[in-house]
Amino acid sequence: MKVRDYTLARSRRKTLCVYITDDASVGVRAPLRMPVREIEAFLAAKSAWIEEKLAVRRRLLAEGEASRPDYGAHVLLRGARYPITAGEGPCGFRDGAFFVPPGLTSKEIARWMADAYRCEARWLILRRADFFAPVLGLKPPEIRISSAKTRWGSCSPSGRLNFSWRLVLARDAAVDYVVVHELCHILRHDHSPQFWALVEAVLPRYREQKAYLRELARELSAQEWI
Repeated sequence: MKVRDYTLARSRRKTLCVYITDDASVGVRAPLRMPVREIEAFLAAKSAWIEEKLAVRRRLLAEGEASRPDYGAHVLLRGARYPITAGEGPCGFRDGAFFVPPGLTSKEIARWMADAYRCEARWLILRRADFFAPVLGLKPPEIRISSAKTRWGSCSPSGRLNFSWRLVLARDAAVDYVVVHELCHILRHDHSPQFWALVEAVLPRYREQKAYLRELARELSAQEWI
Protein backbone atom coordinates (compact mmCIF):
# COMPACT_ATOMS: atom_id res chain seq x y z
CA MET A 1 0.00 0.00 0.00
CA LYS A 2 1.33 3.45 -0.94
CA VAL A 3 0.97 6.45 1.33
CA ARG A 4 0.12 9.23 -1.14
CA ASP A 5 -0.84 12.19 1.06
CA TYR A 6 1.62 13.50 3.59
CA THR A 7 3.17 16.76 4.76
CA LEU A 8 6.94 16.95 4.35
CA ALA A 9 9.23 19.13 6.47
CA ARG A 10 12.97 19.14 5.82
CA SER A 11 15.69 20.20 8.24
CA ARG A 12 19.29 19.47 9.15
CA ARG A 13 18.25 16.31 10.95
CA LYS A 14 20.04 13.05 10.10
CA THR A 15 17.14 10.62 10.25
CA LEU A 16 13.69 10.22 8.73
CA CYS A 17 10.63 10.42 10.97
CA VAL A 18 6.95 9.74 10.23
CA TYR A 19 4.16 10.72 12.63
CA ILE A 20 0.38 11.09 12.81
CA THR A 21 -0.92 14.62 13.38
CA ASP A 22 -3.76 15.64 15.70
CA ASP A 23 -6.10 16.03 12.71
CA ALA A 24 -5.38 12.48 11.46
CA SER A 25 -2.95 13.17 8.64
CA VAL A 26 0.58 11.93 7.96
CA GLY A 27 3.60 14.10 8.65
CA VAL A 28 7.18 13.40 7.63
CA ARG A 29 10.40 15.02 8.84
CA ALA A 30 13.37 14.36 6.58
CA PRO A 31 17.01 15.41 6.07
CA LEU A 32 17.57 18.29 3.68
CA ARG A 33 19.09 16.22 0.87
CA MET A 34 17.17 12.96 1.17
CA PRO A 35 15.60 12.04 -2.21
CA VAL A 36 11.83 11.83 -2.41
CA ARG A 37 12.06 8.24 -3.67
CA GLU A 38 13.78 7.22 -0.42
CA ILE A 39 11.12 8.97 1.63
CA GLU A 40 8.30 7.27 -0.24
CA ALA A 41 10.02 3.89 -0.04
CA PHE A 42 10.20 4.33 3.73
CA LEU A 43 6.50 5.26 3.84
CA ALA A 44 5.62 2.21 1.76
CA ALA A 45 7.51 -0.03 4.16
CA LYS A 46 5.68 1.58 7.10
CA SER A 47 2.26 1.69 5.42
CA ALA A 48 0.62 -0.93 7.66
CA TRP A 49 1.74 0.91 10.81
CA ILE A 50 0.63 4.24 9.32
CA GLU A 51 -2.85 2.95 8.43
CA GLU A 52 -3.26 1.43 11.90
CA LYS A 53 -2.32 4.69 13.64
CA LEU A 54 -4.51 6.75 11.30
CA ALA A 55 -7.49 4.51 12.10
CA VAL A 56 -6.93 4.97 15.83
CA ARG A 57 -6.64 8.74 15.48
CA ARG A 58 -9.77 8.97 13.31
CA ARG A 59 -11.71 6.93 15.86
CA LEU A 60 -10.58 9.22 18.68
CA LEU A 61 -11.56 12.27 16.64
CA ALA A 62 -15.01 10.80 15.97
CA GLU A 63 -15.51 9.94 19.63
CA GLY A 64 -14.37 13.40 20.64
CA GLU A 65 -16.81 14.98 18.18
CA ALA A 66 -19.65 12.87 19.58
CA SER A 67 -18.79 13.74 23.18
CA ARG A 68 -18.74 17.52 22.79
CA PRO A 69 -20.80 19.17 25.51
CA ASP A 70 -24.38 20.08 24.61
CA TYR A 71 -27.69 20.45 26.38
CA GLY A 72 -28.82 17.09 27.72
CA ALA A 73 -25.36 15.51 27.60
CA HIS A 74 -23.81 14.29 30.85
CA VAL A 75 -20.49 15.52 32.23
CA LEU A 76 -18.26 14.32 35.05
CA LEU A 77 -17.64 16.02 38.37
CA ARG A 78 -15.94 14.22 41.25
CA GLY A 79 -16.70 10.86 39.67
CA ALA A 80 -20.44 11.46 39.18
CA ARG A 81 -22.29 12.44 36.00
CA TYR A 82 -24.49 15.51 35.70
CA PRO A 83 -26.75 16.59 32.81
CA ILE A 84 -26.02 19.90 31.09
CA THR A 85 -29.16 21.96 31.62
CA ALA A 86 -30.27 25.37 30.35
CA GLY A 87 -31.33 27.64 33.16
CA GLU A 88 -31.30 31.11 34.59
CA GLY A 89 -29.24 32.13 37.59
CA PRO A 90 -25.66 31.24 38.47
CA CYS A 91 -23.81 28.97 36.07
CA GLY A 92 -22.30 25.83 37.54
CA PHE A 93 -23.00 22.55 39.30
CA ARG A 94 -26.07 22.65 41.55
CA ASP A 95 -29.24 20.69 42.23
CA GLY A 96 -27.96 17.60 40.43
CA ALA A 97 -27.15 19.32 37.12
CA PHE A 98 -24.68 21.64 35.40
CA PHE A 99 -26.54 24.84 34.58
CA VAL A 100 -25.57 27.14 31.71
CA PRO A 101 -27.45 29.94 29.96
CA PRO A 102 -29.75 28.83 27.12
CA GLY A 103 -28.81 29.19 23.47
CA LEU A 104 -25.07 28.49 23.72
CA THR A 105 -22.97 26.65 21.15
CA SER A 106 -20.99 23.56 22.12
CA LYS A 107 -17.77 25.61 22.25
CA GLU A 108 -19.41 28.24 24.45
CA ILE A 109 -20.69 25.55 26.83
CA ALA A 110 -17.16 24.09 26.99
CA ARG A 111 -15.75 27.50 28.01
CA TRP A 112 -18.37 27.90 30.74
CA MET A 113 -17.60 24.41 31.96
CA ALA A 114 -13.83 24.92 32.05
CA ASP A 115 -14.35 28.00 34.24
CA ALA A 116 -16.68 26.09 36.54
CA TYR A 117 -14.31 23.14 36.78
CA ARG A 118 -11.43 25.45 37.63
CA CYS A 119 -13.41 26.98 40.52
CA GLU A 120 -14.48 23.56 41.80
CA ALA A 121 -10.90 22.27 41.54
CA ARG A 122 -9.44 25.19 43.47
CA TRP A 123 -11.96 24.78 46.28
CA LEU A 124 -11.59 20.99 46.55
CA ILE A 125 -7.82 20.69 46.10
CA LEU A 126 -6.97 23.49 48.54
CA ARG A 127 -9.25 21.90 51.12
CA ARG A 128 -7.68 18.44 50.70
CA ALA A 129 -4.12 19.81 50.72
CA ASP A 130 -4.89 21.67 53.94
CA PHE A 131 -6.14 18.38 55.41
CA PHE A 132 -3.23 16.14 54.33
CA ALA A 133 -0.28 18.54 54.74
CA PRO A 134 -0.24 18.28 58.58
CA VAL A 135 -0.49 14.49 58.33
CA LEU A 136 2.90 14.59 56.58
CA GLY A 137 4.31 17.21 58.92
CA LEU A 138 4.04 19.95 56.31
CA LYS A 139 2.58 23.43 56.22
CA PRO A 140 -0.12 23.99 53.57
CA PRO A 141 1.90 24.62 50.39
CA GLU A 142 1.49 27.18 47.63
CA ILE A 143 -0.90 25.72 45.07
CA ARG A 144 -1.62 26.66 41.46
CA ILE A 145 -4.52 25.32 39.37
CA SER A 146 -3.38 24.81 35.78
CA SER A 147 -4.83 23.68 32.44
CA ALA A 148 -2.38 20.79 32.06
CA LYS A 149 -3.72 17.97 29.88
CA THR A 150 -1.12 15.26 30.40
CA ARG A 151 -0.37 15.50 34.13
CA TRP A 152 -2.80 15.49 37.03
CA GLY A 153 -0.30 17.26 39.26
CA SER A 154 3.34 18.24 39.71
CA CYS A 155 5.71 19.62 42.33
CA SER A 156 8.30 22.31 41.55
CA PRO A 157 11.81 22.23 43.06
CA SER A 158 10.70 25.05 45.40
CA GLY A 159 7.79 22.97 46.70
CA ARG A 160 4.98 24.73 44.86
CA LEU A 161 2.27 22.28 43.80
CA ASN A 162 0.46 22.43 40.48
CA PHE A 163 -2.80 20.61 39.77
CA SER A 164 -4.79 20.37 36.56
CA TRP A 165 -8.39 21.50 36.88
CA ARG A 166 -9.25 18.25 35.08
CA LEU A 167 -8.47 16.39 38.30
CA VAL A 168 -11.84 17.49 39.67
CA LEU A 169 -13.53 15.16 37.19
CA ALA A 170 -12.12 12.20 39.18
CA ARG A 171 -13.69 10.66 42.24
CA ASP A 172 -12.67 12.12 45.59
CA ALA A 173 -10.44 9.18 46.56
CA ALA A 174 -8.39 9.71 43.39
CA VAL A 175 -8.14 13.45 44.07
CA ASP A 176 -6.80 12.60 47.53
CA TYR A 177 -4.22 10.28 45.98
CA VAL A 178 -2.88 12.97 43.62
CA VAL A 179 -2.80 15.56 46.40
CA VAL A 180 -0.91 13.19 48.73
CA HIS A 181 1.42 12.14 45.89
CA GLU A 182 2.46 15.74 45.23
CA LEU A 183 2.73 16.60 48.94
CA CYS A 184 5.09 13.64 49.34
CA HIS A 185 7.24 15.10 46.55
CA ILE A 186 7.93 18.08 48.80
CA LEU A 187 9.70 15.60 51.08
CA ARG A 188 11.21 13.41 48.36
CA HIS A 189 11.72 14.61 44.77
CA ASP A 190 11.84 11.10 43.30
CA HIS A 191 9.82 7.91 42.94
CA SER A 192 12.05 5.78 45.12
CA PRO A 193 10.74 3.02 47.41
CA GLN A 194 10.99 5.54 50.25
CA PHE A 195 8.70 7.92 48.36
CA TRP A 196 6.06 5.25 47.77
CA ALA A 197 6.32 4.22 51.41
CA LEU A 198 5.36 7.79 52.35
CA VAL A 199 2.34 7.66 50.05
CA GLU A 200 1.27 4.26 51.32
CA ALA A 201 1.56 5.33 54.94
CA VAL A 202 -1.12 7.95 54.29
CA LEU A 203 -3.18 6.07 51.67
CA PRO A 204 -2.69 2.29 51.99
CA ARG A 205 -4.92 1.62 48.94
CA TYR A 206 -3.38 4.24 46.66
CA ARG A 207 -2.74 1.68 43.89
CA GLU A 208 -6.48 1.41 43.25
CA GLN A 209 -6.62 5.14 42.58
CA LYS A 210 -3.59 5.00 40.26
CA ALA A 211 -5.35 2.36 38.17
CA TYR A 212 -8.61 4.33 38.16
CA LEU A 213 -6.82 7.49 36.99
CA ARG A 214 -5.19 5.61 34.12
CA GLU A 215 -8.62 4.49 32.92
CA LEU A 216 -10.07 7.98 33.36
CA ALA A 217 -7.22 9.47 31.34
CA ARG A 218 -8.00 7.06 28.48
CA GLU A 219 -11.66 8.06 28.59
CA LEU A 220 -10.89 11.77 28.57
CA SER A 221 -8.33 11.47 25.76
CA ALA A 222 -11.21 10.93 23.32
CA GLN A 223 -12.91 14.16 24.40
CA GLU A 224 -11.15 16.94 22.53
CA TRP A 225 -12.85 19.75 24.47
CA ILE A 226 -11.48 18.39 27.77
